[in-house]
Amino acid sequence: MKELLKKTKIKEKPQLLINGSGTPLALPSHVTIVDTGPKGASMTEKKTVGNEVDDLMYDWINILKCKSDGVYAYKRYLADAEKEKSKCCEVLLNRLIAEDSTQILEVKRHVLGLLEKDSKTRGYTAA
Repeated sequence: MKELLKKTKIKEKPQLLINGSGTPLALPSHVTIVDTGPKGASMTEKKTVGNEVDDLMYDWINILKCKSDGVYAYKRYLADAEKEKSKCCEVLLNRLIAEDSTQILEVKRHVLGLLEKDSKTRGYTAA
């Protein structure tokens, strides 16, 4: 059992792509999920996901999430800077929020373009 787990690369399930029940919605092709089952179970089962996203799409979605998390953090830090009356920190944080927000919009447009291209490749049409 331990040897099987050592040979199999187990990567953490990205929280970005997990629905409320803990089921992966989509995973990049380089991620493998190994379910060892309940504690003490002697078998491992490989789960496969039918609608996986390619590595590049996953990268862009992850960039989008990280940038969004950054803006969220900057806004929290901005409140601290305002409380401390640190004008230089406020100016810098406001500039970072503006720059990252602009980049988020650019990445969102890019991801939408990739999704549109992918849907055409797969033969999907808008309803």
